[in-house]
Amino acid sequence: MNAVPSAPTPGWKPALATLAAALLVLLGLYYETALAMVRIWARSDTFAHAFLVPPITLWLIWEKRHVLARQSPRPCLWLALPLAGLCFGWLLGEMAAVNALTQLAFTCMVILAVPLVIGLPAARLIAFPLGFLLFAVPIGEFVMPTLMDWTAEVTVIALRASGIPVYQEGLHFVIPSGRWSVVEACSGVRYLLASLTVGTLFAYLNYRSPKRRLIFVGVSILVPVVANWIRAYIIVMLRPSLRRQTRCRRRSPDLRLGVLRRGHHDHVRHWHEVARRRCRCRGWQFLPRGPRHSCRWHGPSGPGMHGFRRRRRCAACRAPSA
Repeated sequence: MNAVPSAPTPGWKPALATLAAALLVLLGLYYETALAMVRIWARSDTFAHAFLVPPITLWLIWEKRHVLARQSPRPCLWLALPLAGLCFGWLLGEMAAVNALTQLAFTCMVILAVPLVIGLPAARLIAFPLGFLLFAVPIGEFVMPTLMDWTAEVTVIALRASGIPVYQEGLHFVIPSGRWSVVEACSGVRYLLASLTVGTLFAYLNYRSPKRRLIFVGVSILVPVVANWIRAYIIVMLRPSLRRQTRCRRRSPDLRLGVLRRGHHDHVRHWHEVARRRCRCRGWQFLPRGPRHSCRWHGPSGPGMHGFRRRRRCAACRAPSA
């Protein structure tokens, strides 16, 4: 039978009230930094996924409420020293006009306020939800030049392997069909950050082994990068057919889904979405299986992906754990 959750230990109500007051004070003191982060989320497609990070963090903490209820909140006052260091770091970023530093310092202050109020033993139980908040910081565009260089190099190598003569000058190259240049939209950084966020969450929710979690996070980093290279190569190879399509149908130059451009952006829609879904589907195959049993839905091999997808459950699958 399912275990009945124990009653929360005394002291949680004042601790939660103190934590809420501390977070409100931080938001009041650094509201300009928080507002700047929200504006970047709304303005840049690269960080649009950050809107989902705070709600997901709250949901993950809510899922741990029964475990947290058994802990007794004990403030760790010595954490006020690193909190003061973060305030100093925010001040340095504000004086140097480095938004990335101020936003990272503010997010770390929000994270550090939780163990400061409820204590390290309780905060250790929600370490991942707190760390997941770091994905809300709009940082990562510093890898864009490197990704652009990789995209150009791999595309040129693939074209030469296909028997197409290429003349390259940095991020620009010339082939018989015309001139091409790798622009910022070609870097794939937006797909990399989104895939890393979703892949990290997927690994935490579905795996228990740290090794499997790290492997899946690594795959979540590798898949969007390689998918972006393939997309760039396909765009160049399909340029003549895409040019014929533009003659028949006018395309808007404001769309930002292309990789390489020759006067305007070309589009291969949903390529990275397909790659991310394939990555998650492969991840499902490595999930830990339940006890082996035989039924007419799952057969003698035990519950598998087919039974999960059809959402069919036999008596053995529905049986509650003892």
